[in-house]
Amino acid sequence: MESALLTAGKSPHGGRRNIINRAATWVSRASASGFAETHLIGTVDVALSAQHLTYIEMMMLGLLPNDINEKSFCVVRNPFDRALSSVTHFSDARWIYAESETERFDGFERDLVSWLNRPISDHNERAHRRRQIEFVKDLSGKIVIENILKFERLDEDFSTFAEQRLDLNLSLRRTGFSGRKRHYSDYISQNSHRIIVNEFSEDFKAFGYSC
Repeated sequence: MESALLTAGKSPHGGRRNIINRAATWVSRASASGFAETHLIGTVDVALSAQHLTYIEMMMLGLLPNDINEKSFCVVRNPFDRALSSVTHFSDARWIYAESETERFDGFERDLVSWLNRPISDHNERAHRRRQIEFVKDLSGKIVIENILKFERLDEDFSTFAEQRLDLNLSLRRTGFSGRKRHYSDYISQNSHRIIVNEFSEDFKAFGYSC
């Protein structure tokens, strides 16, 4: 989506820090006093990944556009598939290519429980553990993103959105494919199913996914 919507001129480095900025950030962290973090007095400098900000975080940081004509959209994913993707991202997940169903079920359930109970160490991990509804609602709990696209039919949804809402003829090119060929249901035991439904129940209801 970034490649489709942004030209190289608009995003020459994909939003990443340049060498000077990285050096300045290192100096800032190395010279920072721990007093502010310990006593919550003074200034605490925190780095956040822009791709992982919720709507409320963007609002509180003053990052939302003032132009009422801006078009907003998001992509949501089946909570079962999203949980599997997140667990494999943050775990060793050697069971992902196992031929044995028992090995896949047991491995995923073990790593799922470990992932959900692991202390959160940074904003990136917190983003993957958040419910998707948290990214699209305002302080009142209302979903404020205009266009909700489904990951499962992303090519079609994105093309329709680009044509009807942006008046653009755009298509997506797949990048970063994990190589997983099995359906998420091949990894989810009855107990894993129950855990995911309990953990992400709001997402199932808000975005119309079946439990």
